[in-house]
Amino acid sequence: MLKRYQIILTDWLGEHLAAISDKYDISISEAARIVLCLQIPKLVSVAYPKHKVAISDRDLVTTIKRSSRDTDSRADLHRLLSDIYFEARKAIEFWAKEEKKRKGKVKP
Repeated sequence: MLKRYQIILTDWLGEHLAAISDKYDISISEAARIVLCLQIPKLVSVAYPKHKVAISDRDLVTTIKRSSRDTDSRADLHRLLSDIYFEARKAIEFWAKEEKKRKGKVKP
């Protein structure tokens, strides 16, 4: 479920998200969600090396480039976006579980 938030972006970041939005025919909100969701698994895997990122950067770039040139590969792009959201959610759940364990070991 989506919830509405207001965020303030620097000009350069807003322009970049707008360019992504135009190029791939998605909303700026979706572009922001994608950018956030791409970073979450990577950061969690740095904090907790047991967590592995399931989507390779090479596959990501290949699919994105192909979909920007070929409208027939739009379904691949949408499948990739779904995978990105799924992996980000899994990473957040992993992080929350690990943080809970870590806090349980800390003595007050």
